[in-house]
Amino acid sequence: MFVAAVDAARVREGALKNNAPDGEHVYVHRVSVDAARSMRSIVTPCRGSPLIIGLQWLALNRQRVPQLLG
Repeated sequence: MFVAAVDAARVREGALKNNAPDGEHVYVHRVSVDAARSMRSIVTPCRGSPLIIGLQWLALNRQRVPQLLG
């Protein structure tokens, strides 16, 4: 897991054209932090454990993120 600062305004939503060599399909969907955190309770879109763990970490460390990225 990684945390990084990105300019989300420059990130295009949708499926990435260049899929990973291991066959992984990546789909970008931009949401607010609050919306992402609320997704933890919705079972269908949150099937991958790295996503669930990342959302739990964000819920616990949201106030520290600016400090971590500074």
